[in-house]
Amino acid sequence: MGLIFSRNGNSKSVKLNKQLCICLLLGHIFLLLLIDRQIVNQSQIGCAISGMFLHFIFLCAFMWMALEGFFIYHQLVLVFPTGSNLSTRTYFIIGYGVPSGIVGTTAAVSFGTDTYGYGAVHREILLPNTTIMIFELTATIAIVNASV
Repeated sequence: MGLIFSRNGNSKSVKLNKQLCICLLLGHIFLLLLIDRQIVNQSQIGCAISGMFLHFIFLCAFMWMALEGFFIYHQLVLVFPTGSNLSTRTYFIIGYGVPSGIVGTTAAVSFGTDTYGYGAVHREILLPNTTIMIFELTATIAIVNASV
């Protein structure tokens, strides 16, 4: 919490750490509050929105971890400036844009095909439909293979 409210938050590494801490904090708080649909008396739509939010916030946390690793790699391994430093705005666009694209695609496929990956009637929030999981796994493998 001290990192979030510190006054010397002008460096890029502190900004990356702040975003990671905020995502993890929000994710853990909402996970504890929304883990069981019966406790908070959510409807199916509320459960779907909760699942989408949790999916988004934890994907953001993983993306910020990856961006922090990329930043540290550039700072420590590539000691000499190469002119390929990303701006803080670019980090923010990647840190929140990629997860929103993934969650948006998953929601579009889930609700477009009536598979109810988010907010299934007989499932809890954290147990998505296997069709959606297979789609996400296949898409991730295809993207990684295409980039290599």
